[in-house]
Amino acid sequence: MYCQNCGKQIPDGSTFCTECGAPQYVTPFKPYAMPIANSPKKKTGLIVALCILAAIVVSIVVNESDSVDSSHQTETATLNDSNEPIEAPISVTAADLYNQYDENEVSADRLYMDKLLQVSGVIDSVTVTFGQIQVIVTDGQDWSFIAIYCNFEDDQSDAVSALKNGDSIVIQGICRGKALTPALDNCTIIS
Repeated sequence: MYCQNCGKQIPDGSTFCTECGAPQYVTPFKPYAMPIANSPKKKTGLIVALCILAAIVVSIVVNESDSVDSSHQTETATLNDSNEPIEAPISVTAADLYNQYDENEVSADRLYMDKLLQVSGVIDSVTVTFGQIQVIVTDGQDWSFIAIYCNFEDDQSDAVSALKNGDSIVIQGICRGKALTPALDNCTIIS
């Protein structure tokens, strides 16, 4: 260390110069501190917070999936163990079902939601949508907006593979209400 007054070398940590007697103002050593914004702890905290958020989102998605599964179980509860209906199915044409939902969805839900229906109409198409076997039934009129989506389980694929567009059909299934159009789940072909 050097004297701040005369510049002579003095012992480190001296408060006075041993040559000229001038007081020495020693500033304590402060190590360089990394700015907080670049702190690894802050980045780690951010990563932990993002992981917790991701876990919450996954938990919500899983719970919603469980809710959908439990509602699916409610829908199938109208069938007994041998897949026979507990109550008589409601017979309705594709046009009547579509029109009732189109006129008043709340009223139509009260009549049909979670109930076993037998819908008669004409096959518009046989598809697989997102892995789901689906038959779209209409009223058979050209340029009609009427469409009932009938979803089949994989065990019905042999029966569905024999269907042709334009054929008249009666399909039985559980009404799940209307999204874009009325739909039936757990369908089987009646005739």
